[in-house]
Amino acid sequence: MAAPEKIKILFIVQHRFNRSPGQRYRCEQYIPYLESHGFECVYSPLIATKAEDDALYNSHSLLQALARCYPGPTLRHYIYLQRGFYDGLSLF
Repeated sequence: MAAPEKIKILFIVQHRFNRSPGQRYRCEQYIPYLESHGFECVYSPLIATKAEDDALYNSHSLLQALARCYPGPTLRHYIYLQRGFYDGLSLF
């Protein structure tokens, strides 16, 4: 008998893991629990790397910040378009 498929949940959030208090409160604290109970959690932050974070928050030029962060939103948009492959979706 084949094992049942895991329920997949896509978390689309603003910041990388353990970066934003609101995210921790609303979704990050539940991910380990969900995974330990057989769920598959896919975590997709808009600002995925420290370099993107630094570019956005420490840049003196808005255009430079947007240019450095541009790949992040386009990748997240692609992942959002794949939402039909997930059983649940959480946006924060």
